Amino acid sequence: MKNLETEAIPQLLSIIPDHPATAIMQFSQKADDVSFAIKELAIEKEYEFVLNITEPDFLEESKVLAQAGVCMVKAIKWEQRRYASVGTLYYNVFVTSFVPKEQKESFLNNVLHHIKTAGHIIFFLEKNDRDTLDEWWEMLEERGLMAISTLDISNEYEILIGKKMHGWDSSFK
Repeated sequence: MKNLETEAIPQLLSIIPDHPATAIMQFSQKADDVSFAIKELAIEKEYEFVLNITEPDFLEESKVLAQAGVCMVKAIKWEQRRYASVGTLYYNVFVTSFVPKEQKESFLNNVLHHIKTAGHIIFFLEKNDRDTLDEWWEMLEERGLMAISTLDISNEYEILIGKKMHGWDSSFK
């Protein structure tokens, strides 16, 4: 993944609510500029941040972000059934890693169980890849996410955001 433009990061992080006990999760191939910015925000606001590394080769170098009580860095596999501890819910989930096509449905089904009501899922998608954008958008709609939109703050990425709302989704199990 290419780094997000430095000037875009504060605008992106502004969607995170300023609530106590906020928890944030990121799926990334390795620690990136967004990861470092989220960690700084977590330190400042006393939030919890979990960085899920999708490429095992980058786990050790990404552990530089680990800090007790602030940031946990761990390896994940797309096919895992759970990505968080039982009962842990997140306000925002950032997906800055490429999700393999064969894992998209199961990933989305699994990760949505970890997002609080009114929480967001934020995807970093390749700019001008309309097919991928439309595919993720449709999957979010099918699962009852609301206020689906794109945030045009980057020359490199299409940032797709969906909001999970309690009671709006009768079909998702």
